[in-house]
Amino acid sequence: MCGGHLPDVEYFVPTVIEVVGPVLEGRSLAGPRSEVFAVSWDVGGVSIRFSYWPEDRPRFAVGVTAVAREDGRVREVALWRAIDDLGLGVDWSSWTFTTAADLRVVLGRIVDEVIEPHGDTIWSDRALL
Repeated sequence: MCGGHLPDVEYFVPTVIEVVGPVLEGRSLAGPRSEVFAVSWDVGGVSIRFSYWPEDRPRFAVGVTAVAREDGRVREVALWRAIDDLGLGVDWSSWTFTTAADLRVVLGRIVDEVIEPHGDTIWSDRALL
């Protein structure tokens, strides 16, 4: 670290695009849109954003949020809260990564255990958001 600046994990955005992108784009989400420490896709006024906190170094958690824009308001809900609200019983707290290979595993679990079976409900049900 130089001068307090936390470097970006160079592989995060490309790995998310590689692993999650085809699934989201196959469900008609538009994107990807890259940001610093994040990448997102959009569907029906909702952005699905994948991010991480560089301060968590060396063990990062993948943050997944749904950002809904409606009636001039913006609401942001962590995917983990929606998972809890749906009662899915997914223990996501241990889904962390330190390498690109770890990240692929975590993203694979997010796709297989959350997005594939419940994604459409999560980003279309305004009550969850």
